[in-house]
Amino acid sequence: MLALIGTRLGVGLSSLANIFNPDVIVIGGGVIAADDLLLEPARRELRERALQPMNETPVRPAQMGPDAGMIGAAEMALEESGAVTR
Repeated sequence: MLALIGTRLGVGLSSLANIFNPDVIVIGGGVIAADDLLLEPARRELRERALQPMNETPVRPAQMGPDAGMIGAAEMALEESGAVTR
């Protein structure tokens, strides 16, 4: 089941890679607990479907694990409020 979900994720990632040509694709949230069971099929599908050179875009798990999205949203809110400046 995870392989099928990973394959479908890879289909979506290949479309995004073709449109945006990112340097890296980062996957976070609770799904990252499945790690390579999910990411390997996604990477394989990306390599098969995306155009050159986008099909070589690295797909990596978020370094902050399942909390990466919440941490990023909190940081953005702090920056927007003026509480934190860079």
